[in-house]
Amino acid sequence: MTVYYLIMKIGITIPYASVNYSGGINVQCRMWRDGLRALGHDCILLTPWEKYDYNTYDYIIIVGIGKILMDYVKLFQQFDNLKLISAPVIDPNDQPLWKFKILCKYYGSRRLRINKPLHDLYLCRNDFAFFLARSDFEKRYIVDALSVPEDRVKIVPISMRLDNVPPIDMSQKEKICLHVSRLTDKGKNVARLIEAAKKYNFELRLAGTIHGEKERNWLNILIGNSKNIKYIGWLSEDELKNEYKKAKVLALPSIIEGVGMVALEAAVYGCEICLTELGGPKEYYDGRAVLVNPYDIDSIGLGVLEAMNDKKAQPELGKYIMEKYSVTSCMERLQNFMKEY
Repeated sequence: MTVYYLIMKIGITIPYASVNYSGGINVQCRMWRDGLRALGHDCILLTPWEKYDYNTYDYIIIVGIGKILMDYVKLFQQFDNLKLISAPVIDPNDQPLWKFKILCKYYGSRRLRINKPLHDLYLCRNDFAFFLARSDFEKRYIVDALSVPEDRVKIVPISMRLDNVPPIDMSQKEKICLHVSRLTDKGKNVARLIEAAKKYNFELRLAGTIHGEKERNWLNILIGNSKNIKYIGWLSEDELKNEYKKAKVLALPSIIEGVGMVALEAAVYGCEICLTELGGPKEYYDGRAVLVNPYDIDSIGLGVLEAMNDKKAQPELGKYIMEKYSVTSCMERLQNFMKEY
């Protein structure tokens, strides 16, 4: 049993309005809270409806960027012993570093409210004890675009959300390509994935949320009369796990993607992973995923077929993900960084 010599009091918050319980950042915050609690720390998600003695807190982690970031920073500076950590969640996959740097440093105005969140993050960068990045790719944007020293940016990967994954029977896998996302989000690139499925005739099952008749019509028009493509709706946890168990491939050919938590989950359930070549997600697989150009329908289609018929990263890939990105291992990294400061 590991014994920790310092128990810390930690608050986690987001600097923007949110009504999305299942959003990626919301899920990340809950995982961090639970993971830090499991290590023995006093960690909570902050709410404006509770009373806190901030003088007793060691750290506040601000996850994401938003319009009230600067307000939070100024308010927390009232407490002398409180240290701030920024986990900005930067996903600029389709934006070159030089352009992102200009936006952060120059394209902002407190008066005109132009691009306020990014510019505010740049303005208050020195008020944070350190920054958290989910990948080397994201770290490079923080260091170069925000002018933050290398040693103040710590990499803490996103951990696995699912626990106690049972042994996977690979013989039950079917020639199915699964995709799970907010389907109408342009960054998820669903339209090109559907076109690839039509052209290369692989079975594609689409899961996730769509809202209202307009979005449903959009999806129906994209699918058309294709018998090999099916929308299976929003899935419960058990339903999602069953889909992971059946699918041979999880495809995430995103244009904008920070990590792709569904791909990590699918990997531990035995899926081969077909993944965007852009940004930081590929770092999590160490060469074990099939990478595709998300702007090229042929690249996506051929990538899915390679993963379906040729790629044999499993079952070793699932074991690799479980060991490297467990909640415990990721939260121990975060804990050790906090102890340095």
